[in-house]
Amino acid sequence: AKLPYLFYLQGGPGFPSGRVNGPSGWLARAVQDHRVILLDQRGTGRSAPITGQTLEGLGDQQVVDLLTNLRADNIVEDCEAFRRALGAKKIRTLGQSYGGFITLSYLSRYPDSLEACFVTGGLAPVGQHIDDVYRATWKRVQERSRRYYELFPGDREKVRAVVKYLSENNVQLPSGSILTVDRFLATGIGFGKSGGMEDFHWTLESAFVANGELDYRFLVS
Repeated sequence: AKLPYLFYLQGGPGFPSGRVNGPSGWLARAVQDHRVILLDQRGTGRSAPITGQTLEGLGDQQVVDLLTNLRADNIVEDCEAFRRALGAKKIRTLGQSYGGFITLSYLSRYPDSLEACFVTGGLAPVGQHIDDVYRATWKRVQERSRRYYELFPGDREKVRAVVKYLSENNVQLPSGSILTVDRFLATGIGFGKSGGMEDFHWTLESAFVANGELDYRFLVS
């Protein structure tokens, strides 16, 4: 018997599906039971990618009109087109982060096309008010921050020093964008994953060079 199709819905939005040299991690497990389809969603990878270069020369309204075609509803339509082309009555999906939100759109539009849906790290607050979700998230952020400084108490002053420097200087990243205080503090999002606190700690280790400026290695990371 043919294995069922599993459509992988990448997170982002704006990221292509990963390129693989061979099955490893979740993919190694998935291919045991499925034929996995790694989709490049609209505007990513090989699906008419959107970049500063591809948008160059377009007016503001043209950009808006183009981007409105890249939303979850149209990504679902693309998945349906693939499903029909493959001759599959039903498919399974794996939605990672933003892919979970696409999954909900899919379930809302074409529930009969889906045999099973797997979601990792991206699910809208169904049945809950968004304010309740943010309150719960804020408590978790506070708890993670406390945990970080319990693990690395010496980093408290380092973080304050970076914040002070950023508030007094216009710091450009190697990419050309600006490193603001808010952007620096947002790196704490990594505290929610395994090893994230340790990663941030080692990054902070090389924050400054001897003359008091931020280290290039720190900016790269």
